[in-house]
Amino acid sequence: MTSYLEIKTLESGIGGHTDIAYWCVKFPWPLSNRDYVFYRRSLVREEGGVKQRFILSKAAQHPLAPEKSGVVRVDTLSSRFMILDDPEKAGSTKYFMLYQDDLKGSIPTSVVNWAFSSLVPDFVEKMRSACLKYASYSSKK
Repeated sequence: MTSYLEIKTLESGIGGHTDIAYWCVKFPWPLSNRDYVFYRRSLVREEGGVKQRFILSKAAQHPLAPEKSGVVRVDTLSSRFMILDDPEKAGSTKYFMLYQDDLKGSIPTSVVNWAFSSLVPDFVEKMRSACLKYASYSSKK
């Protein structure tokens, strides 16, 4: 099942490391789909010999992404992702995520419980799988 309907960069290279992106997410019936317009900044630094990667996002507005009829615009978003080489286990990575948004509307408790019990673990597993494939992917570029 595809969880997103559209994702694109609206503007890139702002201040060197910041983009503005659009993301439209498919929600299960009877909920309306949600879309986001957000700043996305990526940073890489090294501290104590450990490489750290950060992806920071917050809600934005952009003229190339007007609100669409039938889609709920999420205008409260803040996320912080940190990915770092695990100094205790060579070849391993640690991943930290802090995420908050306001999806608007009344979402039934059963849907919230389903999301946290199935979507979040699925996301983490997909991230793990992508990380395991990254070395092979990057060597082909």
